[in-house]
Amino acid sequence: MARCERQRNARVTVDVWRSPADVARADRDTVLRVLCAGARTVSGAATAYVAMNSMSTAEAVVCAADGLRTEAMRALRLPHRTGLGGAVAHDGVARSTGDYRHDSGFDHSDHLDRCVGAEGLRSIVAVPLRHGASILGTVLAGVRAARPFDDGQRAALQALADVAAAAVRNIGDAAAAHRRADLLRARCDELERTVSGLAAQGPDGPSAGVSRLLADAVCGRCSEQDYRARARVCGQDPVAGFHVLAVGPPHGVVATARHAVERAGGGLDYVGTDLVAVLPANVHSADSAVALVRSGLGPAHATIGTAGPAVGVAGLRAAAAAAVRVVQLLEAVGACGGAAAADQLGPLVLLVAGAGAAEVAEFVRRALAPLAAVGPAQRVRLMETLDIYCRHDGSVTAAARALGLHANSVYARIAQLDSILGPGWRGGGRRAELETAIRIYRAGTPRSHAHLLGEGSTIERPTMPRSRSVR
Repeated sequence: MARCERQRNARVTVDVWRSPADVARADRDTVLRVLCAGARTVSGAATAYVAMNSMSTAEAVVCAADGLRTEAMRALRLPHRTGLGGAVAHDGVARSTGDYRHDSGFDHSDHLDRCVGAEGLRSIVAVPLRHGASILGTVLAGVRAARPFDDGQRAALQALADVAAAAVRNIGDAAAAHRRADLLRARCDELERTVSGLAAQGPDGPSAGVSRLLADAVCGRCSEQDYRARARVCGQDPVAGFHVLAVGPPHGVVATARHAVERAGGGLDYVGTDLVAVLPANVHSADSAVALVRSGLGPAHATIGTAGPAVGVAGLRAAAAAAVRVVQLLEAVGACGGAAAADQLGPLVLLVAGAGAAEVAEFVRRALAPLAAVGPAQRVRLMETLDIYCRHDGSVTAAARALGLHANSVYARIAQLDSILGPGWRGGGRRAELETAIRIYRAGTPRSHAHLLGEGSTIERPTMPRSRSVR
């Protein structure tokens, strides 16, 4: 009766692993765990474990177990030709023993004997885990008593091992197929992007392709992945930096400007209602980029804001937004026709770009009003000193070095500012207000200065050193 029950269990287990759906859902570890449980069932053993042949060493390594008590057995490595399992893993011939320790039918090792003894195993049966001519490993079942395994138990265990071996191999083949499919999909995607890039070049070749690519990037019409693929097709470095220029009205001759920008390796297009140009930073400085765009636009005195260098779609779009804010700030302070860089103005573009021209002009006029009453030459010197002093965090020594003056001369000018601006201007909110106002003033043009400091004023723009040129 017991033998019939074991054979029935073996057939059930085999039928389960013959199901393609079950095999497809499983992974190797799952197969081996089920194999161990099934091995105990069909052999009536107390323990079962599977040792898989190593790809790099002549040994089989225990990968799954059921019923083992000791950690040493669960981590056992079976050298080929040594021990019962090592012999089966090497030659693929099933073996069994009714008394492992005293059986002379296979080679022993002190280490294996100690591990088997610590586990308390006496009788062990081992069958090969074989697929075709390949020996994948061995399946072992053991009991803690001296009793032989009969032919029916060995046959049932071998049948189970054969099906499990096929499942393991099929899983390996499926994994390899998945990897090949993933690689094929990746190559197809790359090919599709390449074809899209070639199509985007149009009949005019790579130059037009670069222009369209940059225009698509600043307008948000392509993803980062598409941008990189199309850039490679056009012979461009996907991580190259670009200056981004926003052009305020009047725009002048846009077609001529676009042609000039494209010949220089860039692109020009409208982002909403804003005209935006992109030029490679490794060829042009921001100053030369501004000059190139101005020359293309003709006699129109466009207001230009610059930002960058920017890299990639996200960088180009952010730089375009920053350049547009610079144009808004210049227009707000009446500096139409001027040019400035976003990094030169810093956070001011965020603070005042959204305000109206009247509000900005009133802020500057109110903050700098005391200086409007000073004579022109003295006003230039004091505004220059005020700007440099604020930029150097109120350090007289650093300001003197930047101005090329002796510290005593700077102290004298600071004293004059004290008398003109009143107490408290050197710190807190008053100093921040003055610093902001004078930086907005510097972003303007000589034509805007009279408007900023009151009608009829003839204040000149001081020749103050900039922390950075328009680059």
